Amino acid sequence: MVPSEPTEMTALVINTTSISVEWKPPMKDKNRDFIMGYQIYVSGENGREKLSVKPHSHSIMNESSWTYTVTDLQPNSTYQVEVAAKTSKGTGRRSSPIIVNTLGGVPSSPTLQISLSAEESPYVVINTTWTNPSHTFGEIQGWRLRYWKQPNFCGNSSQNEMEQLDMKEFILNNFEKNEYTMHDLEKGFRYEFRLAGRNGGGYGQEGFAYLTTPEGPPTGPPTKISFRFITSDSVLLTWDVPEASHCNGRILGYTVKFHKKLNDDLISQRNISTPKVALLVALVLNNLEEDTSYYFQVLAYTVGGIGPFSERTYLMTISEFIGAPRNVRAAATSEDSLEVWWDEDPQHMSGYRIYYTMKDDMDLDQWMHVDTLCTYSALVENLQKWTSYSIKVAARTKEGYLGKQSEKILVSFDAVKEFVNDYGITQREVIPTKIVYNSESIGKVMPFTTYRVNVTAIPSDLGYRPAFSTHITTDEDGRLYVRKSRARMRGALFCLVPGV
Repeated sequence: MVPSEPTEMTALVINTTSISVEWKPPMKDKNRDFIMGYQIYVSGENGREKLSVKPHSHSIMNESSWTYTVTDLQPNSTYQVEVAAKTSKGTGRRSSPIIVNTLGGVPSSPTLQISLSAEESPYVVINTTWTNPSHTFGEIQGWRLRYWKQPNFCGNSSQNEMEQLDMKEFILNNFEKNEYTMHDLEKGFRYEFRLAGRNGGGYGQEGFAYLTTPEGPPTGPPTKISFRFITSDSVLLTWDVPEASHCNGRILGYTVKFHKKLNDDLISQRNISTPKVALLVALVLNNLEEDTSYYFQVLAYTVGGIGPFSERTYLMTISEFIGAPRNVRAAATSEDSLEVWWDEDPQHMSGYRIYYTMKDDMDLDQWMHVDTLCTYSALVENLQKWTSYSIKVAARTKEGYLGKQSEKILVSFDAVKEFVNDYGITQREVIPTKIVYNSESIGKVMPFTTYRVNVTAIPSDLGYRPAFSTHITTDEDGRLYVRKSRARMRGALFCLVPGV
């Protein structure tokens, strides 16, 4: 539950642009003791013009202090103020709104226009022009021009931290001239401009205008460049967008060059689009050579062009790779599990890592994995039912290095028959795994149909034995028989897969 509304709220006008808000905590209830702070909501209008004001947030660090001064409002305007308490579960009910009117007697808002200048410059130059306010309440004595650039999302990710940028201000004492040229604005930003006239009573209401500057090529390289080895012969490269002031627009993607250091051979050059949801951009490179030095560089590009390459980042593979596991095989053991096994390796290993994924077009660092001790098989469970998986296996040394990855194999959970019934409806018939203890019929299956049969022996200690796979075509009777031929076996685990 969230807290109830604060009580005894008041709002007092301080001057033409500020009000003071005070309140008391909500009435005593079980949620009052968990209040973390308060949210102050301010919105208003000036005649027919809606005044958009961002909610002000104030976290109470002292329980005896329940007051906040709201600034940067518009003169001679009406505002509605509400307060709500905040807890870890959310924001509570708002207080009853209070209406306040900021002081007037100052100029109304001028009409502001912004345009790009044709002047050649490495930065953006704009021209600002305006018309006098309709109500001046005396002579105009000067102008105040303010602007700020809104947070720049260099990439497409909404998780990028928003850069907090200060409002810049120019005081223009030449009240007879209604124009001003601004230099050194950055490319690829959306700017907000505010202009207010001044009379004997102070600055008046602000006129607003907005402009998005044209994009240009980045002026700085990507940042936070790093790498880590996934296996001995594969490496994960990571980086982040350039500094916000060097992006000059939205980063559309990156170019990565990967070289062998010895003779400067270009091993790989890849173009990568900026991910929609990611904190860092990543690339996996495979099939590296042992005891070899490499380096890579990254650049970013916008619609305005490409930026500079980063400095070289060097990496060195280990002196001797552990070979990939041989003869990797796998078989489904149920609707949501599979068994993976491979040949024994005479090298002394501390264990293995089994990689698996439903989407084998992903980089290896995004595959799921399970680790095993020094064994030659592993059970992978809690998979998505009846879904094909790609499998790779790598050995792990005592030092923690992973050796070369095996060739990819595909495991299919196909022990399901789909057919269209007499009513034209597609149905699925599950052909379950069966344990056979004696020679017996598997049951009625489709005649003249080829099936793949996976049989796994079950020894007396219930340990795992790799599956034997064969193909059988049924006759006109549509029956399959399995005979247990090894006397020491307790039974056999039988899996029937049609049409493979």
